[in-house]
Parts: sequence; structure tokens; C-alpha cells
Amino acid sequence: MVFASLKKIQFYSCKKPIKSRQDLVTSFYFVFIKPFHNSCYSANLKTLKTIFLRNYPINGLSGTYQAIVMPLFGILMGYIFIIGGAQDKPPIIFRAFFVFILIWIVVLPLLVRIYSYYKYEKPLINN
Repeated sequence: MVFASLKKIQFYSCKKPIKSRQDLVTSFYFVFIKPFHNSCYSANLKTLKTIFLRNYPINGLSGTYQAIVMPLFGILMGYIFIIGGAQDKPPIIFRAFFVFILIWIVVLPLLVRIYSYYKYEKPLINN
């Protein structure tokens, strides 16, 4: 896409453009994914904003690790649930709740990492 490469990523607080991937940190701010400068992210962790700002970045090593490990963990939990459910049939509401939680664990970290990559990191790679 031509328009994606022309997009400038700006930190929403200081309004300075983020020019390189090394400068970019994406993290949850309350329930939204926001871009930060590396220095601004560190400074915000030391203020009262820490209540809403998640302590680890999505585009860092921990976010990528979580996006890989959590689906594997979810598949293992699903396998255990299927084997355990074959012997004792839990109530349908319990099974539905467990499947909902399992899908949440498997899908959410992966989708968040993919969203962060395409929304914030990929436009910086093309520049």
C-alpha cells in the first residue's frame, strides 16, 4: 500500500514523530494500544500513569514471546480439557465458559501482536 508507507507514527502525548523501529515501543494504555518513544515510555512508567500503562511492551521480546507461547499453552489446555472431559461430563455452562477463556488465551495475545506490527511497526520498516 502506498498510503501505509506515507503514514507518520506520532506519540500521542509529545506529538514528536517516531522515525525508527528502535525508537518505537507499543504498549497497552488502559485498553488501547498506543505508540511511545522509548524514552517517553520509560518516563511514563515512573509516573502515576503506571496504573494504566502496562509494564512490558507489546513489540518487545516479552510481547513476541507471549504471542508464541500462549497459543501453545492454550492448545495444551484444550487437549487436557478434551481428555478430562471424556471421562466426566461437566455441565454445559462450565464447558462453554472454559472454551471462551481458552479462545481468549489463545487468540488475544497473537491478535494484539499482529495488530501492533501492522499498525505501527510495518509503516516504519517501509520508510
